[in-house]
Amino acid sequence: MTIKPTVLVSGTLEHASELYEELSSEFNFKFHTEPNREMFIKNLKEGYYDDLFAILFIEFEIIERFDHEIFSLLPDSLKLIAIGAAGYDNVDLEEATSRGIWVTNVPGGACDSTAEIAVHLILSACRQTYQAEQLLRKGLWRDGIQMGMDMKGKKLGILGMGKIGKSVARRALGFDVEIFYHNRQPLSKSEEELYQATYLPLDEFLATIDILSINAPLNKDNCHLINEKSLQKMKDNVVIVNTGRGKIIEEAALVSGLKSGKIFAAGLDVYENEPMVDPYLLSCDRVTLLPHIGWQTTGTFHRFEATVLNILNHTYTHGRPESALNEL
Repeated sequence: MTIKPTVLVSGTLEHASELYEELSSEFNFKFHTEPNREMFIKNLKEGYYDDLFAILFIEFEIIERFDHEIFSLLPDSLKLIAIGAAGYDNVDLEEATSRGIWVTNVPGGACDSTAEIAVHLILSACRQTYQAEQLLRKGLWRDGIQMGMDMKGKKLGILGMGKIGKSVARRALGFDVEIFYHNRQPLSKSEEELYQATYLPLDEFLATIDILSINAPLNKDNCHLINEKSLQKMKDNVVIVNTGRGKIIEEAALVSGLKSGKIFAAGLDVYENEPMVDPYLLSCDRVTLLPHIGWQTTGTFHRFEATVLNILNHTYTHGRPESALNEL
């Protein structure tokens, strides 16, 4: 009898259940669902995952990060880590490459759902809806509510004009804002016309905008890009929204800007030290907070799960994925 290759799933496969059932005849699936890194390491040390062909990384919080500690315990049989998300900063690509392991992701799989949350946070920050809701729940009407600001006519700055940034721009046009963006590379003229977006160098970008929407993935060049120095280049009463990666903002600088009034309001779905949130942010009613749910919709999860399952099948059949984040 042919031995089926073993696949470890970090999380569940409940949204793409039909495809999972179909592939269950070809692969031996194991599931690690407890948010316990120590238990995962214990299982590795005890040989529970010694015959792995692939790991499907559906829920990051369960294992947290694939770093040297984890990689040093993984079996030589492992050939694929398929990330069920666009972001991949939780996996050490250099370590994976040195060990001959392909790493893939799902770019654009959550662009619409994340863009929806970005627009929600922009609206909430501008109109102070979180503060109004909290007062109403305390039995108050409009007493003590900070007056909100109109979105119409504001200069919206999109930091990171990839698929998510473009989705934000497309939605924001309905609010009659002027759109500016900063990217590693400017878009083509045709795309700039499509999204009615103007490229600006970083310093000019920061000085121009009224609302900042961060939609970039984390990399070595943009860690703490928004800090005390960059905040000083921005207008007073700026609105800052982050649905990209938490470490793009230096959280201490954000807190300082909120306390001083430099920042009118903020909306956050990601944090510098997730899942920990700065105590001041938790207490400040000018900040709308979400627990990193930009990608959490049934449609997005189905796309993520179905994509990583198809990547698994293709990699096993052809010896390599169609596309990968690293090259072996």
